[in-house]
Amino acid sequence: MSNSWFLARRLLLWRQERRRLNRSAVISVVGVAVGSAVLVLSLSILNGFEAEVLENLQRFEHQAVLLPRSSRADVEAAAATLAAAGISTRPYAERKLVVQSEEDYRLVTARIVPDLAAQQAVFGEAVLQQMPYPPLRHGVMIGSLLADRLGLLPGDEVRLISPLDISLADPRPPQLMATVQAVYEFGILDFDEAYLFTDFRAAERLVPRLAAYSGLSLKWIRNNRAGLPNGPALSGSTELAEVLPNGLLEEKGWILRTWETDHADLLTAMKMEKLGSTVVLFLIILVASLTPPAPWSCP
Repeated sequence: MSNSWFLARRLLLWRQERRRLNRSAVISVVGVAVGSAVLVLSLSILNGFEAEVLENLQRFEHQAVLLPRSSRADVEAAAATLAAAGISTRPYAERKLVVQSEEDYRLVTARIVPDLAAQQAVFGEAVLQQMPYPPLRHGVMIGSLLADRLGLLPGDEVRLISPLDISLADPRPPQLMATVQAVYEFGILDFDEAYLFTDFRAAERLVPRLAAYSGLSLKWIRNNRAGLPNGPALSGSTELAEVLPNGLLEEKGWILRTWETDHADLLTAMKMEKLGSTVVLFLIILVASLTPPAPWSCP
């Protein structure tokens, strides 16, 4: 008889009657088994949830954005400096706009991209509905929650209003009619309700200075320091700052912002949730394992 089987029989059976189970020992074993199973299951669910959220964040957000500290910063010169260092960039701009339908209106954050169709391709399966052909008017892409609140479907017309560009000469804010080109859904409230995507062509038609680049997107930056042109994408402001040209952030007045810094609270909350679940379930297992069995002695 093996030692483990001998110890199991000694623990689970009463001392006087070997055929009767020790109830407290059985409860302890069942508690440890259930607690371990729940711990493994809960960590698996939390890890899967965290991986899905991180994937959605990386698809929705730019990996990194360079924003000027002042309006006098030269965006084109910074882009040329980054290109000389082997870092490709894309123009980046954001603006608060009001989107109005026949049923309601909402204040949203408009992200202006060079090509709306290319942005749809980046979102991939997150795009729920889209027009089968290019719209006649300027196109926009909105989240599913925003579409539900405004009663919109692909092909519907919306009015884009820029309330921050009212001038003394004309008190009416600039407006532009656009067509809902696609509806996306990431399952994150802030993304599906508060953002609208359009291209620079539509932004320039709405307000010419809206099309001015407010920054540079470094989403496809690659690790070329080790001679690996197809190496993994960098993440984190520390790694990104290391590959940027010297003096770009401090001397030339640029701010580096990554998707991790923008969503630091969400990432911290997910880590704390996983840590708290692990500690609580571990304490349950510990209490179950310390349940004292009935006294027994070796023959």
